[in-house]
Amino acid sequence: MFAKLSLKTKLVLLLVMSVIGMVLLTGLSAWGVKRDLTDGRKAVVKAAVESAYSIAANYQALEAAGKMSR
Repeated sequence: MFAKLSLKTKLVLLLVMSVIGMVLLTGLSAWGVKRDLTDGRKAVVKAAVESAYSIAANYQALEAAGKMSR
């Protein structure tokens, strides 16, 4: 199949396939970076929520023990 193609056509096909491969790899890399950034943001938000919950639980325990008024 490729034996009948001219050298110029073979080189153009090689170039096109290389560009397509680079575009695919760049897309996959960008998707991975986006996923990592999203996971990082989720972890920060989760830590903030857990911290706020812990503080609120502490104040609730102090109020229940009578050490703090409403």
